[in-house]
Amino acid sequence: MGDRPVRLAIAGAGHMGARHAAAIRTCESAELVAVWSRTRAHAARLAGEHGARVAESLSALVESFDIDAVIVCTPPAHHAEPALAAFRAGKHVIVEKPLARSISHGERMIEAADAAGLFLMTAHVARHLPLLRTLHDQVLSGAIGEIAMIHMSRETATALSGWRIDPAEGGGVVLDLGIHEFDWLLWTAGPVERVYCRAASRVRDAAAAYALTTLRFRSGAIAEVESSATKGEGFRISGELAGDAGLITYDSDRDVALSTDLEPLGRAEYGGLPTSFTRASPFLEQMEHWMRCLRGQERPLVKPSEALDALRVALAALESARSGQVLPP
Repeated sequence: MGDRPVRLAIAGAGHMGARHAAAIRTCESAELVAVWSRTRAHAARLAGEHGARVAESLSALVESFDIDAVIVCTPPAHHAEPALAAFRAGKHVIVEKPLARSISHGERMIEAADAAGLFLMTAHVARHLPLLRTLHDQVLSGAIGEIAMIHMSRETATALSGWRIDPAEGGGVVLDLGIHEFDWLLWTAGPVERVYCRAASRVRDAAAAYALTTLRFRSGAIAEVESSATKGEGFRISGELAGDAGLITYDSDRDVALSTDLEPLGRAEYGGLPTSFTRASPFLEQMEHWMRCLRGQERPLVKPSEALDALRVALAALESARSGQVLPP
């Protein structure tokens, strides 16, 4: 790739496609070249906002000679098709979390990436959030001793709608919100042995708008993860981590920003993470990290196997909520 910007395409022109397009615009080492969506009008709008072209088909997108990598932002149940097509065309793939909607799809994507010798990276952006990254470092440094009990809560007032309300397409708050905590916990506390979840929906047969998931780790530690799209207003992440030598608490409502993130998509349009930061948005930091990986300057922070492990926990939580049983991931 040399010194030129990494040339990117986006498959899926919904909310997260727009979020990644905004990050690309502020990333000096990246360039958005093309956008494809099953709904052409959506692709045209996003492409027009960022000076990119509209790809008339998925095959036209991935087979473009001027594309280095594809960012997959389709609904989770449809991650595999564009990812596998991109690998066949020799393109790297970055996929929005979760890795897929099923283990079989996730495994196929990983196998295809390995066979082609290409990158498969997953957008677990919470690892780039300074607050959660600092918590991870504190736990691993032994600041609170051996971890015993963790409570983590992620609440948003952004109600589930569109494909997110369809259990088969998205998986509700467990896959949309809880997956962030599951990934962070696996990264920080190690393997999970047992999963138990209770969930509730606003509408019958719709995806869960609230879930409470309990995890038992191989180490013996226990975590409780609250995932909610029922908050009255705004967004909040909070929790506490208890060890045999101390306690850490955190609450995004109490964070005081040293500077303001001025990305085009602000708090009013995105209910997934806080939008005031001490340096740059985690979406921009994530994008810059991906570009360094594609240039061979860094290794991916999130390995494909780790994204698959987080998916296993999330799917076990969904099945536990359905069956009422304690399950292994």
